[in-house]
Amino acid sequence: MKKLMHILKHEHTLNQYDSEEDLISMLNRYDMDGFEIICCGEENSNKIPENRIIGYHMSFYSYWIDMWNYDPTKLSAEYGDLETCMEFYGIDYSEFEHSGDRQAYIRNEMVRKFSNDCDHAEQLGASYVVFHVSNVNTAETFSYKMENEDRTVIEATAEIINRIVEGNSYSFEFLLENLWWSGLNFLNPEDTAYLFELINYEKKGFMLDTGHLLNSNPYITDEHEAIEYLHEVIDRYEGIFDIRRHIKGIHLHQSLTGSYVLDSLNSFPDEIHQVNYYDKFEKLYDHVLQIDTHSPMTFPGTLDFIKMIDPQYLVYEITECSRIKLAEMLDLQDSIFR
Repeated sequence: MKKLMHILKHEHTLNQYDSEEDLISMLNRYDMDGFEIICCGEENSNKIPENRIIGYHMSFYSYWIDMWNYDPTKLSAEYGDLETCMEFYGIDYSEFEHSGDRQAYIRNEMVRKFSNDCDHAEQLGASYVVFHVSNVNTAETFSYKMENEDRTVIEATAEIINRIVEGNSYSFEFLLENLWWSGLNFLNPEDTAYLFELINYEKKGFMLDTGHLLNSNPYITDEHEAIEYLHEVIDRYEGIFDIRRHIKGIHLHQSLTGSYVLDSLNSFPDEIHQVNYYDKFEKLYDHVLQIDTHSPMTFPGTLDFIKMIDPQYLVYEITECSRIKLAEMLDLQDSIFR
């Protein structure tokens, strides 16, 4: 099993490290093998040594189903207008406006962007990439009332991935990550098996995100219930789908934020529809951070759960911006091995 540190390849994060050697010292401190990176913006620093990049988290959009299927009414309701929508996705509005088949144009642009991620991962020699299988809009984020069935998102995700990998001989594993919205959440073994079968890529598997799985049950109140829930979900697969064999990695973190979620369900901010999309997105982001805290997972039984899954990759996915605070959180996370 390789232990990895999740790191944002962004100027704000990397400027806290003096050099490549400084970054490697963080790995050595926790006996880690390398990094799982996620790229953000145009950061081109060479501080992260390529021979230590093992995982590559692909870029993602929380809300994308109505782009893929091109529903201008829903897109305008979410973003305010189609021009803002295209701007948010990094799509040239003029080209979109003058394209003969707008849905085909959008799909080609989405696949192109994800393909660029895969090409970059291959160039860096990453052992795996991670892809979110999820969709959620503004209203769903606050209400937890999902408009799309899990299989709707699963089928659309498979369409995208199959177009990305078609004709490409990538060497990396393609790992599918769970969230707690519509899509892959690991709660239904038949849905998980269905997604696995739909993907036309030999080196496929899953990245089990423990925090996201815990987020799927807002009624968990303590560490004991959390570990029991993780085991209970995995036990559902017995005799249906060999989930442990196909879980290649674990994003290790936790959030026991169910009380916040249950309280917020009855306090939907109506004014969020009256602001521009970027202000709305900021409020959404703050809300999600209250749900998905990415805190160290040190519950009694954590190490036993990891050993039971026996992943190839164990990723400390602590998303703390401050290097000093991050080191404190990593110290705490690594204590499960002491």
